[in-house]
Amino acid sequence: GSHALRWCFVVTLALLIVAPRIQAWRLEEGLLLTFLGLLPLCTWLAGRGARRIGRTSWSSVLSLESPRPAHFLGTLLLVPGLVQLAHWYAGAQQGFLPLPRSALRASELALLFESLPAWKLCLYFALLPGLFEELCFRGPLLFGLRASGRPWRSLLVQAAFFGAAHAALWRLLPT
Repeated sequence: GSHALRWCFVVTLALLIVAPRIQAWRLEEGLLLTFLGLLPLCTWLAGRGARRIGRTSWSSVLSLESPRPAHFLGTLLLVPGLVQLAHWYAGAQQGFLPLPRSALRASELALLFESLPAWKLCLYFALLPGLFEELCFRGPLLFGLRASGRPWRSLLVQAAFFGAAHAALWRLLPT
């Protein structure tokens, strides 16, 4: 319950405040430090408390279960539609609160995208975030929230914090 809610705030603030500062130092190394240092540390700290409160194993706290075959099939069927939805959403978001083109061209992120080989782009922007963000948010944070006995509420709270951790703060205040 409240322990997990506090950790949701801590992790979200760490990703909104600490991670950008690490990545501002040197973007490529900062991404690695975020995904291989900051997120595992947050996961371990939140999981330690959730494990103690729930008196259970790390595999339970981290939700490490084998998926059912139907889940694989569902994933294969959902991916094409979700890709289309993501393209639509990105366009809609850019229409409502666009990132200035000058910022896109001059950004260090754009330079990184141009300079890195494809395998590093997949590692930094797909594999590592997918693994460590999910492990943290769907692991000890969701586990702790589920202790309240309200599964839908727990899932919605966890999803809201996950979304907030991905918010671009500059979009919140008009420039």
